[in-house]
Amino acid sequence: YDRSNLLMNTCTCVGNNFRRIASAVAPSLLSVDVYKTTDNRANDSILPRVYLLNQHKDTSVPLQEALRSLRAYSLTEKPETVEINLKCNLKLKMNKLRQPFRGSIVYPHMFGRQQRVLVFAEEALVEAAQKAGADVVGGTELITQIEKGFDKFDVCLCTPKLLDKVKKLQGILRAKMPAVRRGTVVEQFDEPITKLKKSREYHTDRIGHINMSVGKLNFPNDQIELNIKALIEEVLQHKDTTPRNSFIASATLSSTFGPGFRLQLQDLL
Repeated sequence: YDRSNLLMNTCTCVGNNFRRIASAVAPSLLSVDVYKTTDNRANDSILPRVYLLNQHKDTSVPLQEALRSLRAYSLTEKPETVEINLKCNLKLKMNKLRQPFRGSIVYPHMFGRQQRVLVFAEEALVEAAQKAGADVVGGTELITQIEKGFDKFDVCLCTPKLLDKVKKLQGILRAKMPAVRRGTVVEQFDEPITKLKKSREYHTDRIGHINMSVGKLNFPNDQIELNIKALIEEVLQHKDTTPRNSFIASATLSSTFGPGFRLQLQDLL
């Protein structure tokens, strides 16, 4: 059987179906970029031009143009959140992958609500933690509450003396579990609590994607740009010998209900 005839018949069927749907939904689509088939059995059928995805070059745009387009797409009364997706290069030599990483960042221009901080502290330090701004403070009684389902907090701090008792909550707290390497096991509360309340955590998935909010659509462009650059600089601290422009492979900007625009990275790195 002639494969070219089979392919042409398949394209004709798909094109005719698309034409019927488009004429019902958006008649103007039929006037854009059309052509006639060369098949003798379908000489009079007009089909939309179809491009193969692997032949389509994804264009990137400057940050200012992406923000202008997102504001044009926005139809809600409340300002939408601006989000960015960073694709990090986790490949090492010999086709191996580096471990996913996580961290936290304090944006130059804050937005949204502050994080709720819970502190595990002995009785003598409860008052100090409350004065420092902790939302929830307690000792062993707080451990019991969490075991029963209490979860009105975003991050946790712990004093070294209570760390062994808190370890049994590791299965419940998971990423919120206090750890020395994360800097969440402390004796002084003022600076850690202030930083945690303003910080936002980021992490890569197993293939290197980071999804983060970087501002609101009603922010000036320069404030959103500063937040994006601060996030990129923070992420670049996890690279080893990989060049800056190779560690972050791509960046895509979007909004809550808007499309995504691939950004030109040379102005952000």
